Amino acid sequence: MSPAPVQALLEQAGLVHARHVQRLTAAESADFNQRLRALLDELHLALIAADDVALKRRSGFWGRLLGKDIALAQEAQALRAQAPLLQYRADELAREWDARTHQDAPLHAQMQQMQQALQAALAEAPTGEPALHRRLQRMLDLFDVSLAQMAISHGNEHTLRQHFDDIRTTLLPLLAQSDALEQARQSRHLLDAARRHLVRLAPPKTRPDRSLP
Repeated sequence: MSPAPVQALLEQAGLVHARHVQRLTAAESADFNQRLRALLDELHLALIAADDVALKRRSGFWGRLLGKDIALAQEAQALRAQAPLLQYRADELAREWDARTHQDAPLHAQMQQMQQALQAALAEAPTGEPALHRRLQRMLDLFDVSLAQMAISHGNEHTLRQHFDDIRTTLLPLLAQSDALEQARQSRHLLDAARRHLVRLAPPKTRPDRSLP
């Protein structure tokens, strides 16, 4: 391969990698990750609302000494009562996650194609151009490291997504259902208590006076 096509390939590779870096450092990526972490934290807190041991463990020793476990338990109960809202937020974030994954797929494919093109160019690089050979090797090393990092990131993201979907599709509906059943049980209990109270307040039935002729 002559120097001119190699130079064009290096420039194209630089542009592709720049788009990759821009995607990683975009403000919207940081915002999504922050919202995901916040929602996962709230989901975990809602799921342990009825587990005193888990709440104390989460508060920590010093937190319990400072009474933070009480505030944490109150927050957990409030979040548990908002299970339908948490379900809605989780579903919305899942749809956004899917859209981001779909949006990132073409760039990932371009990175892989460019890595293969650089490997082929390096194998065909003229032996009399050591500087060009070094530039190709450095660019290929850059793509190798970036794609290895992407593979690790995608693996971690896949594991996190499975965990997130398990909570979203299984645990959250059960939590909302259990709360609904508990509310129905409490309503039934209140209704029964009200009926008993009304019975006590009802005037006694008068019996007919049999002394009269």
